[in-house]
Amino acid sequence: MAVIPLESRASLDKRPRILLVRLSAIGDVINTLPALGALRQRFPCAYLGWLVEDKARSVLEGHPFLDDVFVFERVRLLQEARNPAGVLAGIRTIGRLGRRLRRARFDLLLDFHGNLKSGLLGSLAGATTRVGYDRRNSREGNFLFNKRRVRLADSRIHRVEKHLALLEAVGIRRKGFPYVLPVPQEARAVAHSFLEKSCPGRPYAVLHPGTSAFGAHKRWHPSFFGRLARRLIREAGLEVVVTSGPGELDLAREVAVHCGEAVGLPETRSLLELAAILEGAKVFVSADTGPMHLAAALQVPVVALFGPKDPIVYGPFGTASRVVAAPVLCAPCGGRRCAHGQCMRSICPDRVFDAVIDLLEEVRRRPAEESLKGLP
Repeated sequence: MAVIPLESRASLDKRPRILLVRLSAIGDVINTLPALGALRQRFPCAYLGWLVEDKARSVLEGHPFLDDVFVFERVRLLQEARNPAGVLAGIRTIGRLGRRLRRARFDLLLDFHGNLKSGLLGSLAGATTRVGYDRRNSREGNFLFNKRRVRLADSRIHRVEKHLALLEAVGIRRKGFPYVLPVPQEARAVAHSFLEKSCPGRPYAVLHPGTSAFGAHKRWHPSFFGRLARRLIREAGLEVVVTSGPGELDLAREVAVHCGEAVGLPETRSLLELAAILEGAKVFVSADTGPMHLAAALQVPVVALFGPKDPIVYGPFGTASRVVAAPVLCAPCGGRRCAHGQCMRSICPDRVFDAVIDLLEEVRRRPAEESLKGLP
């Protein structure tokens, strides 16, 4: 693979200017953070910007490794597109974004997203060099936008590893790098206030029953979450907090009804408030969703429930974890819709409870095992 000689074109006086493009979804943006960290470590004086969609902006704004965040207002543009005047306003909004990107004068663009939309939006930046994936590892003709195309030896690798592989084009060869995801004190204060009322000083598990509307076929039924919550409270001695994303509070309440025991139901206003609640959890349980990757990034032990998607590619990364996969022949299918939902219904609560207990035991043993290392 050809290596772009960035350092030959940049010095301490003229920093290389690099734009990362990963627009969405929240989990995928989180799984690009190790690549950001590796890039910042390799080029500490670089000017680093990130082009992202509005729904995932909170993961990046204020991040210590970034110099700027460029937000594509996708939600707003879709709303404006419902009438002719809105279409014109949307065009002007995209134009303003393009002017901001061009003023940044990027030397290099790294397209981690790899589809037509990221190719088109990345073009607004006018970067000198564009790096992305080859035809096999990108979609919708994205490879045509890229001057350098990275070929992966194995396409069935975790998203974190895929994104780190893209950095080989700039001379960075890393198989792993820790997530850096700062949680602001304001979010921690909100979480502390809730936890003091809900489970003061007591160990708690977090269950997250929601997914995006787009990924609703990946959800585990609220009654199953309720049965799991009841066993965690009665048999594992844990308090249970049921979290929710925008528009999912009724789903969390349904879990509470099925549980039949008192559970915490925080109304988090942002992803970072959710992160602040996750930080102190003993274990996190969910299907394949953005908050699962958020928990993994925060080093919270994760039990992830998988049906349609491949856990090798989309599972928790970098933390103690268990994957409970659907025991059906059609999984993982990779589909975006499912007529019967058999795979997620086939995951029984008792299997998940056993996975939680097994994971908690592993985490409990780990400090003792570490302390024994090096003894004669």
